[in-house]
Amino acid sequence: MTLKEWTEKVRSWQQYVEDLQGRNAEFNEERQSEVIRLSLVDLQQALEELQVAHEELREQNADLVAAHEIIDKERQRYRELFDSAPDGYLVTTASGIIQEANRTAADLLNVPPHFLVGKPLTVYIAGADLNSFYEQLWRLRAVQRREERSVTVQPRGRAAFAAVLAAVPIQDPAGKVVGIRWLLRDVSEQKRTEEALRKLNEELEQRVKERTAELQRSNQDLQQFAYVVSHDLQEPLRMVRSYVQLLAERYRERLDADADEFIGYVVQGADHMQQLIVDLLEYSRVQSRGKEFDRINCAELLSYVLSDLRSAITKDKAEVTYGLLPTVYADTTQLRQVFQNLLSNALKFHGQEPPQVHIAAERQGGEWVFSVRDNGIGLEQKHAERIFSIFQRLHTQREYPGTGIGLALCRKIVERHGGRIWVESEVGQGATFYFTLPTENTEA
Repeated sequence: MTLKEWTEKVRSWQQYVEDLQGRNAEFNEERQSEVIRLSLVDLQQALEELQVAHEELREQNADLVAAHEIIDKERQRYRELFDSAPDGYLVTTASGIIQEANRTAADLLNVPPHFLVGKPLTVYIAGADLNSFYEQLWRLRAVQRREERSVTVQPRGRAAFAAVLAAVPIQDPAGKVVGIRWLLRDVSEQKRTEEALRKLNEELEQRVKERTAELQRSNQDLQQFAYVVSHDLQEPLRMVRSYVQLLAERYRERLDADADEFIGYVVQGADHMQQLIVDLLEYSRVQSRGKEFDRINCAELLSYVLSDLRSAITKDKAEVTYGLLPTVYADTTQLRQVFQNLLSNALKFHGQEPPQVHIAAERQGGEWVFSVRDNGIGLEQKHAERIFSIFQRLHTQREYPGTGIGLALCRKIVERHGGRIWVESEVGQGATFYFTLPTENTEA
């Protein structure tokens, strides 16, 4: 029974008793006893209902107390999270009057939290950024969406600092903006870091420019050196070789065997020196004399290389095979040089068995991986990197003639094309040389 129902019940009893007293003379004793009995029954029922209602009210009150305790705990938890947030948080009216602020915001503005309540947020915005702030405030009320601006904040009694001020409008059920939530973040350290990085980048760019200028001068010196090598050094070398050959022809039967042998050594040395100069000149011109890339059918290019090496293949009874090869964009002359050097090495460094060489290409991701596999003498894997350096040889000139520039030249050419080169080998088990070319603008 509700309180209202209980009040109505009591009023009806009172009215009934008053009527009973007024008509007391009209009832006989038996009728009065019946009325009293019925009234007592109603009263007993009402008391029981009142006891049930009291018990329900007590339970509801206990639930209400527990709910209040939960709300208080959640409010306290929210307040602790609000105050301990790493960024400043504020709640203002739609016109920018502060209603609530956390400790971080108060610390950033250098005032107690309660001191901020009732103050306009514009008090803490530097004068130069006030127009931007007012524009942000207007857009929050008009456009009703999140707004973020970089502003200069002026704390009380402290130096101004760079900050980010982000805001989200608070709307009532009708969609009207009734308040604004603000996030205030100090980005002065970030600005200092960005400025330091900017200065560092400027210094690095200046150093790169200086280094580039040095490299250009060095490249010019290298080109001048190449010119000297190709003209000034080869000419006297050809003269020495010509006169030594002349001596050999003129005095072949007049000198003893030792003299003929010594002259032969001189001729061989001159030939080796001339080849060394030619290879060194070729190595120095990979960048400066490189041609524009063109569409190249690798199978056709390889056929020309095999034609150039026909005498060596026939002499050693070699077997050279190749699979399907792609069409790529490259410097024709330089790519031909790569195939020729790798095949020449595969034919040169063979064991007792006739050379067997296989060339293949496989597409892997964004590049073509070419391989040149042989059954030659192989090499220890610890020397796999060394052999691509200029003048690095694993054998003597007498064992296997050469200048030690061929593989270094291959590496320089492949790297100019945006690829890489390496070798996998074991002693006595042959070697497989790999090099890559980008698959961009290529055909299978």
